[in-house]
Amino acid sequence: MRLRVKFKKHFLIMFSAITAVGIVSVVINALVLADAGGFVNYGNEVAIPVTVLSAALTAFGVLAFTCSFYSFKGECLIARFALLGDKINYRDMTALRLDEKTNELYLVYNRAKKEIVREEALLFMLNPNEYDAVWKKLSVANPEIVYEIISE
Repeated sequence: MRLRVKFKKHFLIMFSAITAVGIVSVVINALVLADAGGFVNYGNEVAIPVTVLSAALTAFGVLAFTCSFYSFKGECLIARFALLGDKINYRDMTALRLDEKTNELYLVYNRAKKEIVREEALLFMLNPNEYDAVWKKLSVANPEIVYEIISE
């Protein structure tokens, strides 16, 4: 099962702005490099790196929209945001917590680094109507996981 990330409005605005600024910057720098459009080219030492960085910024904005998801595969949950991702083993999951006040769903799990085990949490950025599907999948994958409702 694979679920797309549902971004909040401020994230959508931010990624849209990043993508738009990146596209405009690539176009302007391409015109500068081509000596077109009346732009002054002060040298390729600046224009080429700025163009490359702008293209990378644009790619990140596009990937944030298209490649952000949660995937339930094999022995783990994969949480991917653009190019960044994390795998969480089902056996390390301890709780699924719903915050009643904010209607946000958190996955609580244990992460072991060397000999230290610490508790971490992952916020699911999903539509609230998908919360039941997440609970059904996780409770089958790890029968020991508990569902908690927090009302603070």
